[in-house]
Amino acid sequence: MPAGFVGELRPYQVSGLEWLHFLHEYGFGGCLADDMGLGKTIQLLAFLQSLREQGNLDGPSLLVVPKSLIANWLREAERFTPGLRFLEYVGNFRKKDAAVFKDYDVILTTYGTLLRDIDFLRKSSSFTRCWTSRNIKTRWRKAQGRAVGEYPHAW
Repeated sequence: MPAGFVGELRPYQVSGLEWLHFLHEYGFGGCLADDMGLGKTIQLLAFLQSLREQGNLDGPSLLVVPKSLIANWLREAERFTPGLRFLEYVGNFRKKDAAVFKDYDVILTTYGTLLRDIDFLRKSSSFTRCWTSRNIKTRWRKAQGRAVGEYPHAW
């Protein structure tokens, strides 16, 4: 477990964390497809914390979630990985300045913002890409699929 992770993972969550490390080591994208409530968020937080501690982050990670989950991700991050620095990249007044990103470990945004800023984010990024895909089956499916396809190693 990464030293900066506050908490304990259940055995199946440790397996998920190990799976993420395996995928990362070989340059593959992947999917944690556990049922809701089984701890995918903390598995990903533990993974990001471990990458940071191992010096394996080339820049901030882009984490794309439904808007309704932004507050939950920030709460869980504060609770389990208080050392990870999060930038909430949403809203009409978000600063489109990639230089700001270097001060953060995780750039947290929404599918809508990703779609609107895809060109900026593509040009500005050397991130590890992480995704939560709760709304893949919505009316945005085709557009999101195109946007996700722009990013290699999408999680």
